[in-house]
Amino acid sequence: MLKKTRSILTAICLGGSVLTNQGCVALVVGAAVGAGGFAFIKGNLDQNLDNPVKEVYNASLKALDKLKIYVYKKTLETHQGVIYGYTEGQDKTRVKITIQSLTEKASNIKIRMGWVGDESRSIEILEAIKKAL
Repeated sequence: MLKKTRSILTAICLGGSVLTNQGCVALVVGAAVGAGGFAFIKGNLDQNLDNPVKEVYNASLKALDKLKIYVYKKTLETHQGVIYGYTEGQDKTRVKITIQSLTEKASNIKIRMGWVGDESRSIEILEAIKKAL
């Protein structure tokens, strides 16, 4: 009986530890993004900016034009904007930029390049957007 109780308690502690550690990963990523850094998670480049959605949206359009990325669909609403495009040439890599409002003067931008994500090319787009701001 004592062995069974000990096994159950061990399982509960391990389960709690796993759940706790998953939250820590999200906190670390959130802290990095919030501190002006970016995070590359599951193919998306993610960063918070100290600019409203409309400014980031317009800067994104300018940056994509400068990088010769064709925009084929775009939507802008009060609290979010989405831009779809693809690169010129034979590869025609798909690009998606999502901008979400965090506050009236801050927003979050997510950039996805291709189906699985391309970190270096996403960073290139992000830097072009920052220059256009």
